[in-house]
Amino acid sequence: MPNFVQIFKERGNISFVGMRDTAISLLPIDRTRRNKLYDDLERGKGILDDDDHLNMYLHSFGKMHKAKLDMAFNSMSGADVFGEEVEVFDWGCGQGTATICLLDFLKEKHLTPNIKQIYLVEPSSAATKRATDVINCYNPSYSVSTITKDFDSLETSDFKRTNTRKVHLFSNILDVEAFDLAKFIHLFQQVFGSDNYFICVGPYYSNNRRVDEFVAATAPDVMYATLNKERGTWQGEWTISMRIFFKRFDRIETIENIRKRIEDSHKKEQFFAGFIPLIPQHFDLTLFISS
Repeated sequence: MPNFVQIFKERGNISFVGMRDTAISLLPIDRTRRNKLYDDLERGKGILDDDDHLNMYLHSFGKMHKAKLDMAFNSMSGADVFGEEVEVFDWGCGQGTATICLLDFLKEKHLTPNIKQIYLVEPSSAATKRATDVINCYNPSYSVSTITKDFDSLETSDFKRTNTRKVHLFSNILDVEAFDLAKFIHLFQQVFGSDNYFICVGPYYSNNRRVDEFVAATAPDVMYATLNKERGTWQGEWTISMRIFFKRFDRIETIENIRKRIEDSHKKEQFFAGFIPLIPQHFDLTLFISS
């Protein structure tokens, strides 16, 4: 098979759209093979380990993921996030969609981020390799670290403790039930003691509380935005669930206490009727990025 990144660079459109177009161009022509690749994706939940499946994923879900991420990034355009050096963590990154869409957003706004490090956390080594190669096409000076583990296998030794501000990207991963939220946040409390900005997007299901359980487990200091949209109320048949918040972890709890906070959140009725702008007035777009 032709080298994906080589073709991506030769096409000259260094963007998520260019990445997706390259993937589509490399898909097999035979419809039966395409249908088999799509079925293998397990509705976007499967771990992808070869180019054909990575390409089919971008073809099938890439446009939807980009729309959700663009919604989140535009809703936080006034947030004082990139006013200083940052580390970006892309959790369950797949092919790096969230990071790549973030880089596109910053470029479109003519903003120059001061990104010290990008961490890609994803069990598929094939996906993280592609993500790293594409990010290097944006700027070869970006330092990219990959952690090829599922969330429950992560350890504190996988991360370096720093005082640098963190930006955590969660794109279509928090609705997955396969990992322990309390254990996950316990890891955050041990490793990420500095300022933490969370940008979370995924599908909206009226009976799925997973995203709100994640918020409850984190116990945000500031909630900037909340959005839930069902089919037919946002973009066609697509749904969106979005949470943007800030947390400074200043203590380490037991996993049992975190789990209790999640359970207690179930007792509180929470209705999110739409976008709730909660960005404080002191947040200034001019502080969003280093010039």
